[in-house]
Amino acid sequence: MACPLCGPKIWLERGNSTADAEVGNGEEEISITSTKFSPLNKGGWGGEKKIATNNNPSDIATNATKFSPLNKGGWGDEKKIATNNNPSDIATNATKFSPLDKADWGDEKKIATNNNPSDIATNATKFSPLNKAGWGDEKKLATNNNPSDTINIVSTLLKQGKIIAIKGLGGIHLACDATNETAVQKLRSRKQRYHKPFALMARDISIIEQYCYLNETEKELLKSAAAPIVLIPQKTGQGNEGKTENLGERLPPIAPSVAPNQTTLGFMLPYTPLHHLILQNIDPPIVLTSGNLSDEPQCIDNEEARIKLGKIADYLLLHNRDIINRIDDSVVRVIEICKNTTNYPAIPEQTDSRDMLNNQNVLPTTTLTKHTSHPYANKTIQILRRARGYAPAPINLPDGFQNVPHILAMGGELKNTFCLLRDGKAILSQHLGDLENGAAFSAYQNTLELYLSLFDRKPIANCFAAAQAIAIDKHPEYLSSKLGKEIAAAQGLKLYSIQHHHAHIAACLVENGIPFDAPPVLGIALDGLGYGDDGTFWGGEFLLADYRGFKRLGMFKPVAMIGGAQAIYQPWRNTYSQLMAGFTWAELQEKYGNLELLHFLDKKPRALLNQIIAKGINSPLTSSAGRLFDGVAAAMGICREESSYEGQAAIEMEGLVNREKLNNLEEYEAYPIAIRKLDSQESWDMQWRQMDEKVKQEGNKANRGEDKNGDVPYSSTDDSKTGTERDRKINDTIAISSNSDSDTKLLYLETRPLWQSILDDLKDNIPKSVIATKFHQGLAKAIVNMVNQLSHHHFSNRVVLTGGVFQNRILLEEVSSRLAAEGIVALTHNLVPPNDGSLSLGQSAIAAAIAIDS
Repeated sequence: MACPLCGPKIWLERGNSTADAEVGNGEEEISITSTKFSPLNKGGWGGEKKIATNNNPSDIATNATKFSPLNKGGWGDEKKIATNNNPSDIATNATKFSPLDKADWGDEKKIATNNNPSDIATNATKFSPLNKAGWGDEKKLATNNNPSDTINIVSTLLKQGKIIAIKGLGGIHLACDATNETAVQKLRSRKQRYHKPFALMARDISIIEQYCYLNETEKELLKSAAAPIVLIPQKTGQGNEGKTENLGERLPPIAPSVAPNQTTLGFMLPYTPLHHLILQNIDPPIVLTSGNLSDEPQCIDNEEARIKLGKIADYLLLHNRDIINRIDDSVVRVIEICKNTTNYPAIPEQTDSRDMLNNQNVLPTTTLTKHTSHPYANKTIQILRRARGYAPAPINLPDGFQNVPHILAMGGELKNTFCLLRDGKAILSQHLGDLENGAAFSAYQNTLELYLSLFDRKPIANCFAAAQAIAIDKHPEYLSSKLGKEIAAAQGLKLYSIQHHHAHIAACLVENGIPFDAPPVLGIALDGLGYGDDGTFWGGEFLLADYRGFKRLGMFKPVAMIGGAQAIYQPWRNTYSQLMAGFTWAELQEKYGNLELLHFLDKKPRALLNQIIAKGINSPLTSSAGRLFDGVAAAMGICREESSYEGQAAIEMEGLVNREKLNNLEEYEAYPIAIRKLDSQESWDMQWRQMDEKVKQEGNKANRGEDKNGDVPYSSTDDSKTGTERDRKINDTIAISSNSDSDTKLLYLETRPLWQSILDDLKDNIPKSVIATKFHQGLAKAIVNMVNQLSHHHFSNRVVLTGGVFQNRILLEEVSSRLAAEGIVALTHNLVPPNDGSLSLGQSAIAAAIAIDS
């Protein structure tokens, strides 16, 4: 099959997966006698091969964008398209045009009604179905060059429960019938993606409405040029709740394995002609997920697909156009952020913002004014993954950043993006995934070189010379940071090392247009973890910050991450660590000894765990809000033993929250969380000395570094970290200044009252939905209480809400609503994600601000 516009050829191949005896719905498998189709002869699309305004399938596009109408001569004999005789000029974000003969790339470069190639845009719109004339009257292809045969075969295979790898614009997807549980489970097993939700594609919005509650904003997003995946609340009855127009019958429900334990479904509409053609004969939605093994980058090459996806897909639908820039589907959702209708207090100008960050004795002359007016909810788009349709659209920098040096920011380790700062704009790359995987890191480097060569018009060999400075995350082991150091050293460039959570806050300031010289804001950055200035891992931070610097004012109570990264995927470790940070085991046994949770934890090697915590062996202290969520979820029995993707436990707990009764204080009283101040009289020494004492009481085997089986899992000769030294390390983590002024002491959220209330409710068999609701209420209330406690530290009435934890819709909406009631403006993300996908934007802005100051 070939396209009349540019001549690509598609064909269907068999995969290498083991054939299943049962295809899922009892239909007999169709026979395919020809799996590859030869190119069309000249007559296949008519001799003239013209696409005029009256006979133009304008929705055939190469890069998910809508072509402006072409005149009759626009695709005449000359068929002139590109600039500089370079096909890559046509598409900056996905596929490359197949080679044409020399005459096809002439000097006149004609294309549209005004002979302007800018009508071929860069990254995303949806296309309407092709008219009959667009394919010729007969619409034939297959063995006699009829395109419908290939598409019909693919549609039939999907209905039969087969898995199809489909090569698209920015990568290869894996597709199956989303209503066929057998097919979905087979895909999960082969792809090794056991629980993370799959994205869905439906033919039109009327089909999505059978499965989800759609508001107008969500409909507009689905139909927009970007055509992203939109997370939408799903109906409990799904396909049983009404008929789709013109179908005449109800559709079957979405398979349970598509999005297990989720309250939303991620839907998108077709954004290429190929998608439209496949779905025109399929009523139910299809799964359309990235074509890769879990944690690896999406496949983009035909041969790579045969090798890596051949064992996953039953068939592969490929084409002969090279994909030059791997790009995932974007993911967005609609949230409600509360704004206050009253006038906010003016920002005092009598004190320079630098004085606030550097002089701890400077106090503001005004405080925040409390407001009692009713807030109203504004529907806001939150981007969770910025890729196809959004990247690489530039983001304008705020006032004061117009004349900044060219800066390359390398991003973080997870959900990586990089950022090019130039000419008053930030060019943010698409989502590049987690760089811990070797293939992902290689793809990151390739994309980085591609962007630099495209936007700075340098040969790839010299592309890094275009940057004048490099910005990296402070974490010394991030691969992106190591690469940034190498580039800076090799090119003799200035290197800026940026603190993780400061970058989060700066990114939010940029997209909200906060000027360079604006007073500091209070930034609340909640995430899994980031490297702190004190060498420990932060993740629940209250920072007084502007672009040029920050001061740590508050945090979540630090606890140990038992086993380091293992705590991310074994949530029970966080539960145990949280409990041991607030209670003795004897105290827990006395009051909650009959709890199933304590029986579970008692079966773990507690003596060993206690010793690991006390000695700091692979158990770094962290103030991570994400780990608190994991610990609470595991205590409730959600993903307690293991989670298969980051944040699974917290996401599933969020799904249990009863939104209708969220603010019913009579029925749902928020869990208490205390705010405490560290001063010279207060120390955590006693707590950790008690931990040392408990380790001794566990018996001689534990003291010898042995577990219950007598194994020695770590070096028992490392006695350098004594209890006193460990205590000093903890105090260093919490104390921010030796200044005797009590106002400079760090505040922290004390979670012992929270855990006591949770354990009480578990003991009383309170439903999980109630516990989840009260936890979210309590945390939102505590965050706003902390803001009020810290209000004397800052002049601005603005508070930044950032970090991956604020992807939690319940928490974000609750905190913003409570802040609005206090007359405080919540600055949130809507151009870039709140997660680490925004780090590079913040890094570049901070580096630019420091450069301007210097």
